[in-house]
Order: sequence, then structure tokens, then C-alpha cells
Amino acid sequence: MPLGRSSWFRVPAPKTQTGKDQPKSRYNEVANSLKNLNLHTVCEEAQCTNIGECWNGRTGTIMLLGNTCMRWCMFCAVDTDLLPPPPDPFELFK
Repeated sequence: MPLGRSSWFRVPAPKTQTGKDQPKSRYNEVANSLKNLNLHTVCEEAQCTNIGECWNGRTGTIMLLGNTCMRWCMFCAVDTDLLPPPPDPFELFK
């Protein structure tokens, strides 16, 4: 089995652009929106290797009821627990 991943396996997040005449990165817009709303995504929690590609396209998969999963998939890096923490009562309004 090879050590590490091939270079094509990961699409890096776009670099932050500086200067007022350069457009802001859409990746940063998505990251800031999710952080401000305190929402969790499968992209972040599962340490997805293509987060840069998806977020730069303004897409992502939101995790409902927190950042913990009860499924225990062997291939996934999302935190798991049989008794996850209680849901945020205000999540519906985010």
C-alpha cells in the first residue's frame, strides 16, 4: 500500500486574495458564513480532501443537530458517539 496520497487526490483551498481590486475568495465567504452561523459541515468534520473545490463553488453538506454522528462508518472521520450532545434549540433558525 502506498504511503500518503497522490497529489491529484486533494484539491487545496484557494489562497486568500489581497488588494481591493481582486475579488474575495468564495471559499472564504462560505467558511465565514458557516462560522458566523455556528453550523457544522460534513466537509470539515470528515476532513474532506476536496473542501476547496466544493466551498469555492459555494456548496457544502450541512450536518443537522450538531457535529456528532451515530452511524460509525469505518471510512469516515466524523466524530461519533452513541449519545451525542443535545441539539442546539436555535439551529432551526440559522
